[in-house]
Amino acid sequence: MYNNGPLTLKGSSVLIGDIFANGNVSIQKNANHPSGDVYTMPGYTVNGVPGQIPDTIPTMPALNTTYYDNLITTAQTYPAANQTISNVNLNGGTIFINGNATISGNITGGGKIVATGNITIQSANISSNTTIISNGSMSIQGPSNIDSGGVLYSPVLITIPGNPRIIGSVLSAKIVANGNPTIMGILFSWDVSTELNGNVTVYGSVVNPSSSTYSGNINLEFRTEYIPTYVEGLSSGGLSLLKGSWKEL
Repeated sequence: MYNNGPLTLKGSSVLIGDIFANGNVSIQKNANHPSGDVYTMPGYTVNGVPGQIPDTIPTMPALNTTYYDNLITTAQTYPAANQTISNVNLNGGTIFINGNATISGNITGGGKIVATGNITIQSANISSNTTIISNGSMSIQGPSNIDSGGVLYSPVLITIPGNPRIIGSVLSAKIVANGNPTIMGILFSWDVSTELNGNVTVYGSVVNPSSSTYSGNINLEFRTEYIPTYVEGLSSGGLSLLKGSWKEL
């Protein structure tokens, strides 16, 4: 876990892996951190004791959004209309929508869905290597299944109120996971916050740009097999995405 601010763990949170915080860390009584090290920037503490400083202090990773912006710009050239995408074979291609999009049913074939407005994913089964890009907010609802290599992108907000399984990368200025999701990959917020509430399980890495408090039944575990070696536009910022390097939980 990389936290670019103070970090508080409480409730029945369980974290397996290393933690880095650019601020004080408080691991309260019921929270469980059974393995891994807790690192801080110089001058900060872990439960009141000076924190361990890593040999190389990592910086906040960054996302170059040019790739996503260019696809959104292309979508803006299409006739304005909201669309529902259901039971579609993308066949490696791209669907551009100049408006809001609702995605449901079986989405196969890998490819891209790009919308200039908001995107709602409703109990969809989305095959591997599918990228979904929204220029508005995105909501993943119900028992959706997003297979390996998936990328979800919004420059505004991604909410996960349902109980989906996501294998891939979730990228947004703000991420709120307050349902019962299982996420295998990267949760990366670059501007506001990554908020985990409810019953959230993450196998992979979490990057949060601000102070945060994790409560409830939160299970975070560093698992190398779910860390992608490359995500379009994402720089490691001193936290390499390569397996076996300094770990983000």
